[in-house]
Amino acid sequence: MKLLRLIPLAILLGSCVTIYNKNYLMDINEATINNSKFKLNGYYYHVNEIESYPYYKNQYGGYSQDSTKSYTKILIKPLMLYGDGSAYLPDHFSGMQDNLVFDFANCGLVNNNNIIGAQTHFECYVLNRPEKQYNFMNRKGEIWNQGLFKVDGNTIKLQIFYNVWGNYYLYEKTGHILADGSIKFIHAKDYQNNVEFDLEEIYYFKEFMIEPKVESYIMKNKHEFNKN
Repeated sequence: MKLLRLIPLAILLGSCVTIYNKNYLMDINEATINNSKFKLNGYYYHVNEIESYPYYKNQYGGYSQDSTKSYTKILIKPLMLYGDGSAYLPDHFSGMQDNLVFDFANCGLVNNNNIIGAQTHFECYVLNRPEKQYNFMNRKGEIWNQGLFKVDGNTIKLQIFYNVWGNYYLYEKTGHILADGSIKFIHAKDYQNNVEFDLEEIYYFKEFMIEPKVESYIMKNKHEFNKN
């Protein structure tokens, strides 16, 4: 009897997670690539630098940061674009193993604070990415960092859903494709608060045959986003 009482509560909690701004997402049929030279056999990445502190193994067997020794950490922000118009924009990666949240030992990697180190750590993660389990309670969470994009000639529009306290909002960037195949984003819009601003972000291309493909929540649930 107690179990039966818990089921409606679980459904209610799961339904509290909301994907906002669906009406501003581009039509799935518009997520196309109208540029025969656009590169898809790899990923794009933006380079960033932050002040950070090295990790060390503490007395409890875990890891802590040494706040007395700052250094400049080099990061990349990967962008994975697929032929069906779906996109995945994961978090930043560095060439440092840090607190070993993800086990890079499978790839034999060591700390390497440069772009190549960050790339090899990201590629190791992609090839060994643990599959996340989703059910009716948390299935909407799959859309985190996912979205759609379209390329029309040398222009590109990218739309990604991001997380704020368990709910998801749409973020859009537009720009153009440079002569060397890189992407330069020059304008952005955050649909959560309807703010627009200019920016200058260059995403370079790195050839890499990515497997497995990150499944798209949007493509699997087209009925939720269909504008017709």
